[in-house]
Amino acid sequence: MKQGTLFTNSHTLAPPLFSFRLLDTIGSVESVKAASDIYAPITGTVIEVNTLLNDEPALLNSSPEDEGKQYFFEDLIYEPCGVEVHV
Repeated sequence: MKQGTLFTNSHTLAPPLFSFRLLDTIGSVESVKAASDIYAPITGTVIEVNTLLNDEPALLNSSPEDEGKQYFFEDLIYEPCGVEVHV
């Protein structure tokens, strides 16, 4: 795990101002039976982590495109790579 990573009960978030490239591992989600990495669908910089998820991790499922967003970004670069991207 990268230094400075934030931990919660059910998922891991990268720290603020974390730069990443397409398909870098930027976090992980865990359940009782499995753990999965979260891969960056784009290149950019995280400018803020959604701390609301620390108290309400279920928002990842119930509101993934609104209150459940994990990160807020800047300097996004969309690169064609044959991977379907939903932003």
